[in-house]
Amino acid sequence: MIALLGTWCRIARHWLIGEERGRTAFADAIGHVTAICVQKRVQELVTHLVEMYTTKDDDVSRCTVAYTLLQVAIRASDSLKKCFKDVIPVAFLGRSDPIDEAQKSFERLWEEIGIGQPERLYTQEIVRCISSGFVSSSWNIKKQSAASVSLLADSISLHLRPVRFVGRMRCAHQCL
Repeated sequence: MIALLGTWCRIARHWLIGEERGRTAFADAIGHVTAICVQKRVQELVTHLVEMYTTKDDDVSRCTVAYTLLQVAIRASDSLKKCFKDVIPVAFLGRSDPIDEAQKSFERLWEEIGIGQPERLYTQEIVRCISSGFVSSSWNIKKQSAASVSLLADSISLHLRPVRFVGRMRCAHQCL
């Protein structure tokens, strides 16, 4: 299945650039196949897709990864749950993708994942994924990582309660 995905991406770059129907049909097919695959193959596919998204900088590959992960989440959600440590950081990073088509697919994937507050549960993995974007040679990936840091700070700050220092400062002065 991974060899099939790599072959399809090479074909897509040459013949299907701008042809969304071909990409979506292929992603739909992958989604259906992963519904009946063993967990090891699903993990290999997810690993390949994550690697492809974080290393390739062309629009076709990034859109293909986004839509394929979305279709896998829709068709094989139970198998994908076991891969959340790999999927959630990339989905979070993808929500800041400069390509509108990929960004929309990652937003839908984020909603499809549907666990309470994934950015709180997988903060370390998300930060690790964002950090790897800062050392990339691509300016677009660095820009996307910076936007993801902002998004992460906003989403985490919503869950923090305000800290009151007045009482604590008074208590600290008394202790001195």
